[in-house]
Amino acid sequence: MTYVVYPRSVTGEDLARVAVDRIRADYPSWDPQPGGFDWLLIESLGQIVAEMVQASTDVRTSLFRHAGLHIFGVAPIDAAPASGVTTWTASDTVGHVIPAGTLVGYRSAGDVVVFATVTDTILPSGVSTVSGVVVTATTPGADGNGLTGPELIDSTLPWVTAVTQATPTTGGEDGETDDAYLARLPDEIRVQNTPVLPGDFQAVALRVPGVGRAVAIEGWDTTANTIGNERMVGVAVTDPAGQPVAPAVRSQVEATLEAMREANFVASVAAPTYTNVTVTYAATCYPGWTPSEVKTRVDSATLAFLDPAQWGIPRTAEGADASRVWVNETVVRVNDLIALIDQVDGVRTVTTVQVNGAGDLTLSGRVGLPSPQAPVGTITPTT
Repeated sequence: MTYVVYPRSVTGEDLARVAVDRIRADYPSWDPQPGGFDWLLIESLGQIVAEMVQASTDVRTSLFRHAGLHIFGVAPIDAAPASGVTTWTASDTVGHVIPAGTLVGYRSAGDVVVFATVTDTILPSGVSTVSGVVVTATTPGADGNGLTGPELIDSTLPWVTAVTQATPTTGGEDGETDDAYLARLPDEIRVQNTPVLPGDFQAVALRVPGVGRAVAIEGWDTTANTIGNERMVGVAVTDPAGQPVAPAVRSQVEATLEAMREANFVASVAAPTYTNVTVTYAATCYPGWTPSEVKTRVDSATLAFLDPAQWGIPRTAEGADASRVWVNETVVRVNDLIALIDQVDGVRTVTTVQVNGAGDLTLSGRVGLPSPQAPVGTITPTT
């Protein structure tokens, strides 16, 4: 739902014109001259009234944010820091302590994003490696997501020879803007007491920091993976990048749904199932276009189309919360890909398109998302 801002299109000239027309309706012979006293008087009053109209409708969105929090109890989603799990290697086996707050840095787009260890970690004597060391970004936000290759910044630990990481950092989320909050507020107010419909459970899940998207399915038992169960709702959640949420975030979603659910109603939470998707295509390009450049554009468009953070967003979605809309689309259709490739600049004709070497592909799982792989395509020049 999009927050509606009242129009503020009234101008002093518009109001002056209305005033002149009304006076002339009663006094047809009246003919004010530009620059005359009566004309200046009407024009000045019109400008004053126009400013009053604008002031009366110019309500800062932050005021509604304040009211939503303190009257309805709907808290804005604050920025959340990204986190990662690291492995540390020492130069000896005498035993050490990695203090909480030890800094590591990740290089990103020419900058360094700083993370810090969360707790003291003991490296026992007799071993030179310790794993499971959690680091969290010192600055909240999505910029901390997807980073690998940490480097030790803290110079007080000369015995550390390496800090490594198996999977990219996740969980970072930008703070909710006023527009995004106001777009969410009506749904939050509607389900403040007890969620009933699948959309209510979905809205509740989206409240939890770290959740980027959610989709609820009526009758879905996520544990048994069965459908059609009475008084059950299953909710699939992802982070803003379309990847599984951190375990702590999932636990928070489960606890929130459990606290708000109706008696004798079961709500469960699951991660979507990801299916590797490889698109193979052949197309031609117009004369004057470089095939390699057109191929780069087609590959980028295909990967964006299959991006799990964007999959299932209807073309009609709009407003500040459009990126959080999720329709459970379970089929990757060849026709959609043909239409997509055909619209890429430079493409003349689309000859063939296959998904995983065949036609339409049904994604695995009750709630499925694509995991896009590098497209395999050829672009042939034409004359």
